[in-house]
Amino acid sequence: MPEWLKDRMEGRTRWLVPEVSTLGRDEGEALAAALAPDAASDVVLDLSSVDLMTSPAIGAVIVMHKRLSVQGGRLVLTNLSPMLRETLSFLKLDQVLTLCTSAQELKRTLRPH
Repeated sequence: MPEWLKDRMEGRTRWLVPEVSTLGRDEGEALAAALAPDAASDVVLDLSSVDLMTSPAIGAVIVMHKRLSVQGGRLVLTNLSPMLRETLSFLKLDQVLTLCTSAQELKRTLRPH
């Protein structure tokens, strides 16, 4: 696990917290590689430190979403900066990915599915 990526489990939910301001190709690949095939049913990607995601990193997030969906899990993005939220919305990825803007919304989303 890269030093810049914090990883913790809370029940069956895995929290990945990248502590970098920019997610580029290498960071995206590291995030996708961090998912073990049988790890958790849900993964929360806390983007509170991230200001910018490059297109390869966005592609890696889509790969993570698809991989978890096939396994019956979910990828939930939280704590997005306004710019990241706008970028994902512009790309229509807010219609594909689960984005949570508040702690209450995240709690509701993580209820058993």
